[in-house]
Amino acid sequence: MKLELALCTTVSLMSSLTAQVTDITVPRTAANTDAMRQSTFPFGPTAGRTQQVIHGSQIGQHVGMIHEIAYRQDAFLSSSAQPRQIPRVIVSLGATKVGPGAMSHDFAANRGDTMTVVFDKAFDLPPPGTGSPRPFNLSFKLATPYVFLPAQGDLLIEIEIPGKPTRTAYVIDAALSTARGTSTTFGTYGKFSSGDKLDFRNPSPEELKPGGKVELGAQGLMNGYPALAIFGFSKTQYGPLQLPFDLGALGAPGNHLYASMDLVVPLVLQPFFIGWGGSVSIPLPDVAGLDQKQVFGQAMFIDPKSNALGIVFSNRVDMTIGSGLLFTQQIVSDDPTAAEGEDTLEPMGNVVQLRGVFR
Repeated sequence: MKLELALCTTVSLMSSLTAQVTDITVPRTAANTDAMRQSTFPFGPTAGRTQQVIHGSQIGQHVGMIHEIAYRQDAFLSSSAQPRQIPRVIVSLGATKVGPGAMSHDFAANRGDTMTVVFDKAFDLPPPGTGSPRPFNLSFKLATPYVFLPAQGDLLIEIEIPGKPTRTAYVIDAALSTARGTSTTFGTYGKFSSGDKLDFRNPSPEELKPGGKVELGAQGLMNGYPALAIFGFSKTQYGPLQLPFDLGALGAPGNHLYASMDLVVPLVLQPFFIGWGGSVSIPLPDVAGLDQKQVFGQAMFIDPKSNALGIVFSNRVDMTIGSGLLFTQQIVSDDPTAAEGEDTLEPMGNVVQLRGVFR
């Protein structure tokens, strides 16, 4: 009866996989930006073994049909990568109960009950790419789609390259194992009457996670202006105003309101060793559902000499909240026959793009 129920459930789930094929990037925050870590595995050595566990929640809630697995070169350290053909690459997939953070150095201990070989043939490494991030052009197309059920555990990707290893400069983009938040800046700040230079950003993107904080910081100023920090949830609308809103008509040419003013708090500036600066933060509750939510920040500096409005507005800071989840881990060896591998230098894993249908 249990077997029949499991089969019926699987058939029901699979029959729903009729939607268009989509891409999932792990971690999702790295879909459109280099993840700022580097890995020489699996393609740096000319031979070796790599095991990478991906938390099942990164793939789908119920089921995934994986058609293709792809990697990309690192955007900063791959300019000397040389194209070559690897005579044989073996890629295996399977569900494992050994999750990220719990992997053993013993390769066999990380494997689940069944592993499926999804690719076993020669593989061509492309020449150095351009741009940041690089394209996902190190692609393994599966002759038969692999069905993954998150209820069975996490996904284990194992890549074996037989042969005698030598080192090459083929570097892959990788990410820290924790799905941390990200922060970027947008726009420009207005002119100060004294010519002050402003560096306004989020100084702690690693804290952009449940239980962490959203922080805004200013530095580089030569004067201690009275200041306010803005935290907003929109970069396109604030009441009747379309954002960005040009403040030139209000007497502040070159200044813009970039973020909705949903919360405005004092930003206290203090003298540093050189210049003035300060920061302010709001705590993030330790609850589910914050992953990938965005918060936008800006600051206002009171300076009556700078313009008729008497306020200088900063650039905008765009912050995306991470999950704080330990989403991947990687064990490697440049000896394809070794029974044990070792951790990478930091708790991290390769950035992976999975193409398929996910529910």
